[in-house]
Amino acid sequence: MNDLIENSIMKWVGITTGKKLDRGAENCALCQKYNHEGNQCVDCPVCIVNGEVSCYYSPYEKWIDHHDEEHVDDHLNVKSPFKIECKECASIAAMEVWFLQRVLEEIN
Repeated sequence: MNDLIENSIMKWVGITTGKKLDRGAENCALCQKYNHEGNQCVDCPVCIVNGEVSCYYSPYEKWIDHHDEEHVDDHLNVKSPFKIECKECASIAAMEVWFLQRVLEEIN
């Protein structure tokens, strides 16, 4: 389980440096393991630590909401995959790194 959390941390470190993009569950090691139809992420360490299904009430939820509200194209479609587009994006991505590091500490 630790390797999945560490892979997720590395994804978000890459996002903060502009070297990676967020493709949601498609490039999240934890989602690949735990997010399956009808499963609601049961046994995912993020859910265990956060006490919520999926990534609700985590920085990731704020990341999605921010992109939905602030980074849409001329036709009001959300730009995807998500990346750092402003200072707020950078701040939220850094919070996600911090959050996942706390998850790793809690699980150990």
